[in-house]
Order: sequence, then C-alpha cells, then structure tokens
Amino acid sequence: MSGVVLTGVTGFLGAHLAAALLQHTDTTVYCLIRAEGLGAARRRLQERVAALGPLQYPERLVPVCVDIEHPSLGLTRRDWDELADHTAAIHHCAAAVHLTAGYRELAAANVGGTRELLKLAETAAARRGHVVAFHFVSTLGVFIDARRAGMTTVDETTTPTMTTAGPLGYPRSKVAAERELRRADERGVTPVVYRPGLITGRSDTGLAISGDLLAPLLLATVALRAKPDGLWATPMETVDQVARQQAVLATTHPPAGRAFHLIHPEPQHLDHATAALERAGFHLRTVPAAQWENLLNTHATHTALAPLARLGPVGRRLAGIDPNYTAPTIHSDRTWAALSRAGMRPVNVGEAYFDKLIDGLAPQLFKIKPIPTYSQ
Repeated sequence: MSGVVLTGVTGFLGAHLAAALLQHTDTTVYCLIRAEGLGAARRRLQERVAALGPLQYPERLVPVCVDIEHPSLGLTRRDWDELADHTAAIHHCAAAVHLTAGYRELAAANVGGTRELLKLAETAAARRGHVVAFHFVSTLGVFIDARRAGMTTVDETTTPTMTTAGPLGYPRSKVAAERELRRADERGVTPVVYRPGLITGRSDTGLAISGDLLAPLLLATVALRAKPDGLWATPMETVDQVARQQAVLATTHPPAGRAFHLIHPEPQHLDHATAALERAGFHLRTVPAAQWENLLNTHATHTALAPLARLGPVGRRLAGIDPNYTAPTIHSDRTWAALSRAGMRPVNVGEAYFDKLIDGLAPQLFKIKPIPTYSQ
C-alpha cells in the first residue's frame, strides 16, 4: 500500500503534521520513530497522538522503528526495501534542535539523517518507477544573519548560505541539509523546502503539547516582572497552521525546487504577548534592553530564567536585547499566493489568540514568584 513517510512525529511540529496529513490525504502515514524496538515506538506514537486529542483515522498512523543517524536508517535490507515500496512521498520533520550546539554536534542527525532519507526516496523512485516528493522542514533561521551578508530582505527564491545562517550550528546544519536536497533533484526525487519561523501554540486553544521558543521569554518576563523595551515584530505562525500549510502545499503538487515560508503574512509584535500577560494580571515594568539583559544574566540559573538563558544568542535576539543585531525582512508572498490558490486563508492572530496562549501557560506562570530587583 502506498503511503507517506513522516519523521519527527513525536516532536512539536511533527505531531501536528501527522494530524494534518491524516486530514488532507487518504494514505497511510508511516511514522519513523527512534526507539528500542517496535513496541516502544508504538507506545511513543500513541502517547503523542493522545496528547493531540481526537484525530481522524488514527489507525492510518503506522510506527516504524529507525535511527536516522544510522546507515539505511538502521533497517535491514528487507525492511528498507519494504518501506521503499510503500513510499510515495517523504515529509522530513525530525531534527536535532539545540540552539547553542555547534555544527559538528548536529550534523549527524540534521545532515546525515537527511542524506539517508534521500537515499530512501531514491530507492523508492527506482523501485516504484516514478518520482518521489521529498518535503523537508528547514527553518527561517537559515537567514538569521542575512543582513550581515548584505541582504536586507529575503524571500522564497533566496538561496541560504553559511554566511546568511551565521555562526550558530543549528541553522548551518539546515543550510547543509538544503544543499543535499538540491543535489537530489537529478536522482528521481522532487525536493520541496518548508521554512517556518517562530512556531507558537495552537490557533484555537493557544496550547502547545511541548515547549516553543516564545514560552521561555514569557516565563522570564513574569519572573522579572519586567519586559525589555527592544521587543520586535517577528515572523511567526501557530503550530497547527504551519502543519496545515505544509500538508495543503504538499497535496497541490508544487514543482521541484520550490521553497515556502510558513509564516503569517504579517509579522507579529511580541508586545502583543506581554500585553496579554498584563491583561492576565501581571504588572510589568518596561526597562531598557541592557538593564533587562543584566537582570537575565544575574539570575540565569533561576528556574524561570534558565530556559531563556540556555537559548544563548537566539534568546537575546528574540528578546530584542542584542544591540548589534537587526533581523532581515522576511517575505512570504509566493507562499501565500500558492495557499490562496488552494483555498487557504490566514487565521487571524490578535488579542484573543495571545490571551489563549497565556491561559495555556497559566499553570506555569502563576507559580512563579517575582525575583526581587533593586529597581522594584
């Protein structure tokens, strides 16, 4: 039976992508999971599916025990060929996401794993006699230092480089993986790249089944009872909409080599999130970015501040406290033109959404005791 291969199903975006693929296709979704045996893989899949709530046709999710860092995904030749025979398309969402790790620490999973999955796509194309689509989840982080590379704006046609990715290992590993895709275009594989920005909780509930990058900033803000004055508008989208956009674009057969930016058409100012905190009852001072950074560094080991501190330069840029950084302008016009042709429209992200997002974090937020500071 032909199906779709999906990696990363136990992750934040991958779980929602599984749900979107069930909704927008009628095929079996083979979920590649790293686990100690098929039984453990099945349990991990069931736990993640349960966290999503009721799904349409969950019986179409089939666990496959693999390790993407191993040659042939750790599969026997027989299992490899059997999986290839079922593979009509691949959605590669799995990645080692560590925003302060170096390239070498991440390359085995993020670059080597992509190579092995491309080999699966090539095997499937050869055995099935037709082209196999390879849908790769990258990141807009590949353009995080685009301005330093002389680019003030980027769009879906911009080719990322190690220069536009800057020194951080994670975006550099995604640039290297995208290069692998471009090389595969001549080997019976149709590569399509999807680049999300900041991914937040669901559009309908604000809830996230696992952490996102915005939560550490909000936790730190509540602990300090202060927000930096450098908060900026950032390309973002809710996790369910990112997943739905990818599933819709994948089923409308985009041409080979296309890239899509899975973000809301309008950047969302992070002041909207802190305003929702204040509506929830948290009184926040606005302090200069340098002062806020000093508070963060002073209390970096505090439970509520440690998650943001561990993000390193990415956390500083998200909070707007890096005086030497200016983000490029990211365009998604071509993406939304394709989505509009498929009948999809942006979901409004306004005060009501950010209120729901804060409600989802409320159990954590209201447990935080304010950190005394000299200026309070």
